[in-house]
Amino acid sequence: MIISRKSVLAATLTAATALMCQPGALAGPQADDHMKKAEELYRKMKVKEAAEQYREVIRLDPKSARAHQRLGAVLAAMDDYETAILESKQAIKLDPKDYLAHVVLGQIYANQSKMKEARAEFQQAVALNPKSFTGYMNLGLANTGLNNIDDAIKAYTKAVELKPEKAMAHHNLALVYQLKGDFTKAIDAAKKAVELAPKNPMPLLGLGNIYGDADRVDEAIKTYKDCLRMDDRNFLAHCGLGWMLEKKGDLEGAMAEQKKALKLAPDYSRARYRMAAIFAAQGDQKKAEKEFKRCLETKSPDPMAFVEYGKFLQGSGRKNEARAQYEQALKLSPDLKLAKDALAKL
Repeated sequence: MIISRKSVLAATLTAATALMCQPGALAGPQADDHMKKAEELYRKMKVKEAAEQYREVIRLDPKSARAHQRLGAVLAAMDDYETAILESKQAIKLDPKDYLAHVVLGQIYANQSKMKEARAEFQQAVALNPKSFTGYMNLGLANTGLNNIDDAIKAYTKAVELKPEKAMAHHNLALVYQLKGDFTKAIDAAKKAVELAPKNPMPLLGLGNIYGDADRVDEAIKTYKDCLRMDDRNFLAHCGLGWMLEKKGDLEGAMAEQKKALKLAPDYSRARYRMAAIFAAQGDQKKAEKEFKRCLETKSPDPMAFVEYGKFLQGSGRKNEARAQYEQALKLSPDLKLAKDALAKL
């Protein structure tokens, strides 16, 4: 559950104008000059140069909470998480009511996969500012990462209430309803995201995935095709379309789509294991096993790859090997229901 560098930076930029207007925030015109230079560099995403200017502000005014907060954000964007955490904590110490410092610190923790720590910071952020759209969006992300789906739904619902015009809030809400298995609400939220961002392929892709999980195959195929008309290089949509064509029994069409996905993203493990499953369905056991193994050798294999490979092994009578695959899937994703069910049946 990774937050992009730009997201970390953007979180603190949202209140830049208001903070710059606070009286007594800086000690003297020299610090003020460095701060203005830093903010300009910050907006241009020139993080190294911005960091130098923020350090100058702190040298001149060690009690500038805003300079510490901003420095923490740019250091996080430079992957210097340890120092970024120290700067963010200093900002909070100097100004305990600054909710943005908690947002930035939470995002840094999230990038380190420390989701419990991240959630605590986002909770503090929304407690300080109950109208923080950014705070609730991030709180939803942290709860999703912790598999607290009901809490994630509450957070994203609040984000939607605060800014109903934001497509991403509806999109994320749809995804957590999908995780819960409430496909009716997931589809409603996803359709709203598509309506609000008709030129963005991401909400369409999300809607297609929900239709797919709900076994509404024809609607999923149409949605994936709509997504590909918008962006024919969207490897996720090619993979999703292949998945649905496979369900309909069109193995040749399914194979063609997975090959397109892998041409665009050679390390995308889901397309690889779906292609392996197609080989198995066609009766080519050697090619199927070869693709499953290639899939598991990728940098970050999808836990479902182990489940699918386990099913393949189980179908070949290799039950002990299948068990090992299901157990590996659960090591990567302890709450993966399909892996639990497969292991129980075995």
